[in-house]
Amino acid sequence: MNGGDQALPGLEHGQPRRLRVLFAGYSLADPLGGGELSARALLIALAGQQDVRALCVGRAARTYQLDGGVLCEDFATSLLPPPAGMPFHVAAMRVERQFREKLAPYVAQFVPDVLILQQPAALLPRDIPAATTVAIFMHSLVCYGAGDPNPSAWKRAASRVFRDVRLRRNRALLHRANMIVSNSRYLQQVLRAGAAISSQVVAPFIEVNATGISSNGVAFNRTGDAITFVGLDAWKGARIAIRIAQALPHRQFLFLDGPRASDELKAQARRLPNVTCAGWTDDMRTVFANTRILLMPSVWAEPFGRLPVEAGAYGIPTLASARGGLAESVGDGGALIDPPDDIGQWTRQIVALDDAVHYAACSAAARQHASTFALGATLRQFVDGLERETGVTLLL
Repeated sequence: MNGGDQALPGLEHGQPRRLRVLFAGYSLADPLGGGELSARALLIALAGQQDVRALCVGRAARTYQLDGGVLCEDFATSLLPPPAGMPFHVAAMRVERQFREKLAPYVAQFVPDVLILQQPAALLPRDIPAATTVAIFMHSLVCYGAGDPNPSAWKRAASRVFRDVRLRRNRALLHRANMIVSNSRYLQQVLRAGAAISSQVVAPFIEVNATGISSNGVAFNRTGDAITFVGLDAWKGARIAIRIAQALPHRQFLFLDGPRASDELKAQARRLPNVTCAGWTDDMRTVFANTRILLMPSVWAEPFGRLPVEAGAYGIPTLASARGGLAESVGDGGALIDPPDDIGQWTRQIVALDDAVHYAACSAAARQHASTFALGATLRQFVDGLERETGVTLLL
């Protein structure tokens, strides 16, 4: 290089500069659900080769750091959960407006090369630098007002006007996105049909362990044989789970609260002598060590459902409602029940798994199906899709 020459922009000592990646969504410190857990796994994987930060909405203001050096900042909102009586989409629009006031100046200062958005991160196109690549993750039909998965028909009808307003407000952002990601083929189809939103399917980022061996070499050993249900709330099918436990009084059940547990349903479950109730936990390995069968009697259309994959990695079959994307996460590693309120079908499937040969076949199928969602494969699917759509290369 001649004395008068200068290094090309973005190059230092002949090496490309680290790309700046910014994530915006709900708090990654206290994940509300699978969307946040998936985002955590993605950002931690990207942090080794990129400068990765996160600005999020949470219940309290805080700064923290995820594994791999992901710098995170949460700002607090009083709208988690929405105030009683406030329509969901009205509360969601208020959170989106509050978040934009924080997020827009952060984007202007940080100038990310890649901006990864999840509900409730809603910007206007003018808030986003022209050279920034935008990827939006749609992990539920409710995101950005695209739809309403409420299992109650009259509640869906009552909220429609607010949902439509919310979707109109977010249309410009969705059009600005370089890539929109659905977490299942089911969600991809309903987004296209119901909201004219085109997307690519990338399964959630889940750290599945198909060998049952932990990172420190400790083998997974089952210490219990409970029938486990996670999420004591109405949408997750808690009432159905309670009825199943009542129908099988000599079986042992393990019920976990989940992040949106109902006090009423928790009280009902605790009155059953064959049900052990536990609070919400991140230590699912211990839960699965005490689990023989996983129940997912959801009454709403789950967009994907990561629990069957996590349980399947340990050879645990899942019995699930034939709703939404659960068929994709359960695969051959269990059975689907339709209609979900047919308690007889649930009990017959549970009894059928008493047969050792049948259980072993379902267990092996669950483990094999879970292995298809290996974290490395899903991360590569996203990175390759982004490069194909935009030319931007993220390193893993």
